Amino acid sequence: MILASKVNLYKFDTIPAIDYAFDDSFTAPFYQRVDSRWKKPKRFNLAVSMILGLPAGMITTHDLKRNHPLGAKYHIVDGRQRKAALKVILNPAEFAQELQ
Repeated sequence: MILASKVNLYKFDTIPAIDYAFDDSFTAPFYQRVDSRWKKPKRFNLAVSMILGLPAGMITTHDLKRNHPLGAKYHIVDGRQRKAALKVILNPAEFAQELQ
């Protein structure tokens, strides 16, 4: 019999978007797409929603609990493209170039 108090399936953390976007300890596992399916309009819509104070969305990660060869601490199970979009949006020079 498993006691409910000892089961910890989920842990919810709130991470500021800028910290998440530029933190290299979050990496994509091998089964994630390499190319981004998020094109300019979708990234722009994310930027506008963040300016309006709406949440940037959920990102699901898996704690690796061991040393990763590249120094990663977490695998991004869902949300890799959101991370890439946030990195573009939060880099003023790159985002301005994309808007042109």
